[in-house]
Amino acid sequence: MILYLPERFDTNEWYIIIIWLVVISCIWMLPRRFPPTIGLLYALIPLILAKLFDTILIFPPFEQYYMNDIKGVELFDLLLYFTYPCIGYLSLYAYDRFHPKSVGTVAILILTSLFAVFFEWVSAKAGLYHYTGWKVYYSLPIYFFMQSLYVIMYECIKREYTRTKL
Repeated sequence: MILYLPERFDTNEWYIIIIWLVVISCIWMLPRRFPPTIGLLYALIPLILAKLFDTILIFPPFEQYYMNDIKGVELFDLLLYFTYPCIGYLSLYAYDRFHPKSVGTVAILILTSLFAVFFEWVSAKAGLYHYTGWKVYYSLPIYFFMQSLYVIMYECIKREYTRTKL
């Protein structure tokens, strides 16, 4: 895979740097809530899910949008991909902290999905996403599905970890 440098260092690159610094700072300041290996696993799941959906939607035959300044993979795309695990970790941190039940879980999934759509819209305004056929509101069911899957994975991992812990 060839990584291209940005064509110009502008708003979208600064946006990625700022977002990355904010989420890393948040994680750094929070008390540890998960064992390191489990925390790493929780962080990797959103990276895999985001990369899977981006790969499906960015490349042929769909080509619904591209990120940053070019249609190829740019160096700052990698930095952006490292924000996904951080944001996912923070969302599970909050989920684990508040332990929502049934209706509360659905409400949190809806709210976080709406927030993700808003965040995507802001990101598009910052020049991070360039839509060629995609509309930002198409993302709502995808975010809801991915976050639901993430919570299910979280619950399964937590249950298995608790069951097998010495």
